[in-house]
Amino acid sequence: MANKSVLYNAAGVYNSYKREMLSNCHVVIQDGMIEELVRGEINPEDYQKQGYETVDMEGQYLFPGLIDAHAHPFLPQIFSPGFLFSGFRQWDDQVQLNLDGLVEQGVVYAQDMGSVDGRGIRYKRMIDRGELLGPEVDTALATISVKGGFPETAPTFPWPITKVTEGNYIFRGDTEHALDFARRMADQGANVLKVYFQSHSVTDYAGPRDGSHTIEDYRRIETPDVDCITGLIDIAAERRIRVGVHSLCTEDYETIVRAANERIAGDQDLYEILRMEHSPAGRLSDDVIGMMAKNQILFSPTLAIYMQSTQEYTQKSIDRLAAMEQGNGSLMPEARKQLTARLEAGLRLIEKGGKYKWGEVKAGFIDRRPLLAGYTQATENVKRCRQAGVKILFGDDMYGTEQGWDNPIIVEMMEMRKAGYSPTDVIHMATRSNAKILGLSGLGSIEGGNKASILGLSSDGSQDIKAFRSDNIDTVMIKGKLRKINGRLLKK
Repeated sequence: MANKSVLYNAAGVYNSYKREMLSNCHVVIQDGMIEELVRGEINPEDYQKQGYETVDMEGQYLFPGLIDAHAHPFLPQIFSPGFLFSGFRQWDDQVQLNLDGLVEQGVVYAQDMGSVDGRGIRYKRMIDRGELLGPEVDTALATISVKGGFPETAPTFPWPITKVTEGNYIFRGDTEHALDFARRMADQGANVLKVYFQSHSVTDYAGPRDGSHTIEDYRRIETPDVDCITGLIDIAAERRIRVGVHSLCTEDYETIVRAANERIAGDQDLYEILRMEHSPAGRLSDDVIGMMAKNQILFSPTLAIYMQSTQEYTQKSIDRLAAMEQGNGSLMPEARKQLTARLEAGLRLIEKGGKYKWGEVKAGFIDRRPLLAGYTQATENVKRCRQAGVKILFGDDMYGTEQGWDNPIIVEMMEMRKAGYSPTDVIHMATRSNAKILGLSGLGSIEGGNKASILGLSSDGSQDIKAFRSDNIDTVMIKGKLRKINGRLLKK
């Protein structure tokens, strides 16, 4: 595509400020940036004479590209029950598939929230050089993980677990070494310091399913202490980056937020420095939500993770495995057989209901009943945080491609609708709001001076958020370059 182009004849261009469609509006682009929006009738031939390439967007509704604030594009799909559906591939190939999946869904920027080793900067540079095709990406690199918890116990066949965790720091109570590891990640270019703070495993569960469970219903695991969290905040403040804390235990949320509240204590230089990842499965207290709002502790709910727990998701995973042909170079037959057996066992447990009994299924990641038990409360936490004025980030905590559904971004969008957001609220969160919070200059809206990172939808997403399904996204442009056209992903 030429350095100069005009997107004309669109059904409408979304105004992110007024949250309305502009009719009879055309987008003029030069060197990957939006030069101006032109209202009224134009003659494409006039622009062609000036060296512009004209692109007829007839019938398409133009929106700013989506921003996924919590993704894992640099991870092969080894932590999900249906990993490697697209085949047993080399790591780089799988990353490209993940990036392709993000583009298919209209994502023009993704925040990688943790890889299993330090490959993230290499992938980021490959994207910048055009060696990998995908959205813009920043990365948290490797994570401070927990002993006996994720990812050390993740089922990772056919790779040994040591291969998976070699680049991460597995916390064993030595806070000083954990902070040294975080400094190394920052030195390598991490823009978020990612830590797992989870004192009990959410997969090893033996409590009730009615949402009344307490932290004692989970198996105890060793997790970083409060000194580690406050130490990470100090490192992040020095490096002008952020801290992202993974936790699904409500009590741990309370511990972290209260400690952060004392550390931040109205210091505006520390506002937005802490990101709480995932809406927990128990009720957040009013005090803690108030602290998050007061000291601008960010909240990334990622409700899509709860949808992995459903019968529909598990059944689709089983169906895709069954559809694989023998000997086609994808997942090896024996691996496929073992994985199917695990998924079917998990499906029977979901159908059975009741309490989770440790050891009932060998792979803890297969029994998702604990997450199902907390889904309603997790959604309620989002509603209450929004009402209190907590700043909320939009992200889906997925790889880019996902086995149980074809479009995890739309799953997260639909979950936000259930949490009380209107279609334009969701669009705002996934574009302009994310761009502002994450400091992404030139993204989030279609206006002069911004990057030409634009989606063309075949129907109006401001009226129905389902219009953002990947099969309804006809065009994806990233910094002036077409990555998807006529619904087809471009490989060059």
